[in-house]
Amino acid sequence: MNINEIFNTEIDIKKLAKRLNNIREDEKARIARQIHDELGQILTTLKMDLSYLAEEIQFTHKEIFERLIRIIGLTDDAINSARQISSELRVPLLDHLGLIDAIDWQIKEFQKRNNITCNINISKNLNIDKEKSIAIFRIIQELLLNVSKHSKATILNFEFVKNENTLNILVEDNGVGFKQEEIQKPNSMGLINIFECVKILDGKISINSKLNNGTKVEINLPLNNNQI
Repeated sequence: MNINEIFNTEIDIKKLAKRLNNIREDEKARIARQIHDELGQILTTLKMDLSYLAEEIQFTHKEIFERLIRIIGLTDDAINSARQISSELRVPLLDHLGLIDAIDWQIKEFQKRNNITCNINISKNLNIDKEKSIAIFRIIQELLLNVSKHSKATILNFEFVKNENTLNILVEDNGVGFKQEEIQKPNSMGLINIFECVKILDGKISINSKLNNGTKVEINLPLNNNQI
């Protein structure tokens, strides 16, 4: 196989990866709509019926009333979980806010939910097409999920800045860290997804971590001339 054949094969593989990624996003959007429209409606109706029953027996069946109140609370939790899952699958924030504001919102929500102090530096004047925006947003979602699940961090430094024709993303925490060889483990699905998205975007990624000394992830993504 000569150099041209190798080059063309790599291009074909990259196109296939992008196509598969788009199909996956379309499927996520379909599932998100079903969760939001169907499951959300069922849970909301269930809550209304339970609330009606609770009002009817409030003064006549105290034990049953208290149990219904607990069930209504669990139903509320299920509704909130369905909304969160739907939001994470569909990424409606990108449609309503655009990439920059969606990232800013995501970081601030992450800070509130996890009680982690976030130092944020985000470039405002960036124009990135929808396909790349979804991939970038997925990368940041995965990075934040890894921090919340594994790091036990109290401080997170987050940068999303343009430098000439490169978009630089930095996520650095002061958590427990991990051994560098753990990156290669096949069950590290979060990291695999991140590497896959970065590769589709023709970017580079560097992950540096040490036990009890935090983790630093740096990603560099090329920007086209029409993206500012």
